[in-house]
Amino acid sequence: MISFYDHLITMGAITLVRSLLCVFGIIGNVITIKVFLDIGVKNGVTASFLFLSCADLAYLVSVLVHSVAYGLHLYEEQTSYRTWFAVKPFAVFVYFANVASCPYMVTVLTTMFLSVVRCLGVSQPLRFRSSITRTNALWVLFAFLVLAVGSSVPLLAFMGIVTQFDERINMSRPSLWVSPLRQWVKDVTFVVRDAILPLVTELVLSVCVVVMATSLRSASKFRSLHASESSNIPEQTSSYDPKNETRSRSSRLKVGSTHLRGRDLQVVQQMLLLSAACLICHTPKITYNCVKLFLPDISDVLLANGIRDFFQSINCSVTFLIYNKFNSKFHKRVAFKALVHT
Repeated sequence: MISFYDHLITMGAITLVRSLLCVFGIIGNVITIKVFLDIGVKNGVTASFLFLSCADLAYLVSVLVHSVAYGLHLYEEQTSYRTWFAVKPFAVFVYFANVASCPYMVTVLTTMFLSVVRCLGVSQPLRFRSSITRTNALWVLFAFLVLAVGSSVPLLAFMGIVTQFDERINMSRPSLWVSPLRQWVKDVTFVVRDAILPLVTELVLSVCVVVMATSLRSASKFRSLHASESSNIPEQTSSYDPKNETRSRSSRLKVGSTHLRGRDLQVVQQMLLLSAACLICHTPKITYNCVKLFLPDISDVLLANGIRDFFQSINCSVTFLIYNKFNSKFHKRVAFKALVHT
């Protein structure tokens, strides 16, 4: 058994690291949103990336408030409530934990959508490259937003922060209020929101990661083979062979249709890392939900939630680094802004 003091130390360390991570992620997502707006939202994919950054930013802001509130709660506990705050920090901590789940659902669904779009673009580029328009993408993203808000509002409607008497300080202050009906609402929404939907997104992301990784592996093998063949080609002579010309033309068509090159290669690499990060960081949430489903009386729920939120914060914070690495237009715009400001 973990002692109460050890629990405070562990949760305090997780809260501190998570807060620093949120600050980094907030700065990165603000830069990302500004860069995408400067570049211009000209197609559905760019609109989806911008929407993803907005969802990441909303989640990180909520988690930062959530983390700071828990830090203040730990301070009250350590001082045995000799020092306390006007608003009960634990109430803010619990409330924003529920608020944060809404934008994170949007983040996962948008990442899944982008992964599917990229996989379809790899397998059937001529058909799907022009079909994902900005209007189509916005309708899909709007549906994701409605689903996330619709599943979060019922839970938030049956809880709030109202002035109540607090026995620990022997005074009244804004504290957490939870309706007796909230547990029933939570049980109803749990099936779709915390059981079915996370498993579906995890399965789809897994398939997309495999498809994109296979495409990148094929492209790498083709580049290596093409480089070795090019090094063995003899110097060009004046003789003309129609068979060689036909074979060369066929090879070029094959390269353009089935192999990734240049910007397309960077886009797939970028989407592969985004999908893999979401897949890995989303796994603790699914694991916790499954354990909670079979062991509803599991102890140390706060520690499990802290670890889950930590991984989700990583997922929402690394997007700026991935964009800057694999999106040449994004990287140039960031570098230009940094140069101007210096």
